[in-house]
Amino acid sequence: MSRAVSHSEQLAFDLPHRPAFGAEDFYLSKSNELAVRLMDDWPNWGQYGQILAGPAASGKTHLVNVWRLQAKATILSAKDLQRSTLQNIEANKVICIEDVDRGLCNAENLFHLLNLVKEQGGHVLLSSRVEVSQLPIKLADLRSRLLALPLVSINAPDDSLLKAVMIKQFADRQIEIDPQLVEYIFRRMERSMQAVSELVALLDRGALRKGRALTRPLAREILANRVSS
Repeated sequence: MSRAVSHSEQLAFDLPHRPAFGAEDFYLSKSNELAVRLMDDWPNWGQYGQILAGPAASGKTHLVNVWRLQAKATILSAKDLQRSTLQNIEANKVICIEDVDRGLCNAENLFHLLNLVKEQGGHVLLSSRVEVSQLPIKLADLRSRLLALPLVSINAPDDSLLKAVMIKQFADRQIEIDPQLVEYIFRRMERSMQAVSELVALLDRGALRKGRALTRPLAREILANRVSS
């Protein structure tokens, strides 16, 4: 028999929230210091292009956004890259091509775009979840061109960074969380940025569904239901 669902549970929609992506909201650690330095070094890059690699939820999008604001860059998605894009590239243009690992609309388009940016004295930043050597790029000229670009990787986060990001993501959702609860949650999760994002979303939804503040007993209940489901 299904149990009755309370009014508060019925209204527990997965409401949108706005992550804070300003420079002041990014947490510096040993895992990302080289990537941060790369953003800070622009426009004094040694080459016209750079590649930023890091796993999902590692902070690439945040860093790219900070760099976009600083460099007044145009952000394009690799999977949406069209031939018509090349016609709109201005001299000295600063561009970010995001998610190269998620598929290119046309490898030749990216190859020509890289050539165009280089010829016109612009800069291009490419982001990927994996290093170029792991990408299934069949166009030999493009593969060679990408392998020749400097690569900066975001490494596995340390515990301090993961906890700071967890607190920030709760704050993005207007949830003030007790430090002891952070420790409790942290001891029961995988050590990755992706796990932090998924767990924060899970706990937020659970608290909304119950219509209660997020406490240790409620967190224990939500986590236990996740394991048993």
